Amino acid sequence: MSSKGSSWLAANPSKRWTEVFFLSYSPFWILWALCILVPFQLYEHLDENGYLLVGLAAAVPCFLLPLLLPNKADEGKPWHQWFWVKAHVWIAIFGYIGNYFWTHYFFNLLGAAYTLPSYKLNGVPIPMYLMTHAYFCLYHAVSNVLLRRVESHLSHAPLQTRKVARGLAVFLLSYATAYMETLTISHVRHIQLKHLLAIRHTCFAQYRSLHDISRHWQPLRQSVKHETALLGSAMHSVPVLHLY
Repeated sequence: MSSKGSSWLAANPSKRWTEVFFLSYSPFWILWALCILVPFQLYEHLDENGYLLVGLAAAVPCFLLPLLLPNKADEGKPWHQWFWVKAHVWIAIFGYIGNYFWTHYFFNLLGAAYTLPSYKLNGVPIPMYLMTHAYFCLYHAVSNVLLRRVESHLSHAPLQTRKVARGLAVFLLSYATAYMETLTISHVRHIQLKHLLAIRHTCFAQYRSLHDISRHWQPLRQSVKHETALLGSAMHSVPVLHLY
């Protein structure tokens, strides 16, 4: 897919390939997880190992498929400069922080509880860490594409208009994300939410706003790029936020 003249896809070929891959892969795990596993309550037959396999089935292809698919955008580059690798490191770190630390905030604020049989890390089911990664790959790609479209469409508009439009787009994306995610997980008996939507929308809006700020605050962006490069150089055997 070419982005020549496109106001949707990234101009950077490596980033564009990553976004197209995330958008292309996501419907497959959504189909079996949210259109089959949840509606038909097949998860009721799962034990700890079954839930772990579900999480792995959604997350592992995010890492594995890019290694198997042709990608001319990254030919000749060292692996730690591939955009999809840097994106996965970013998403994995942020997803880990979000699950390990911030999930307890949602436990208290939303009256949430996970009752599924599962191996846990800091009280949070490990499959949630894995599913978070699959979700966030989709969130990042959709957010980037839509916000890029808004910015491109209003590129000649006054600065204040662009700021208002971007803020509105971030709010709508936050609300839509929160609503759809809450709607889907509310059908899973083992995920209980006492105070479903209102507070969650607010939290997601703040969450996305942080992402938006980080994309436009140059020192923070440079710091993130620098730390990601260091991670890639230091971890030769292992190939970065749940922000989106």
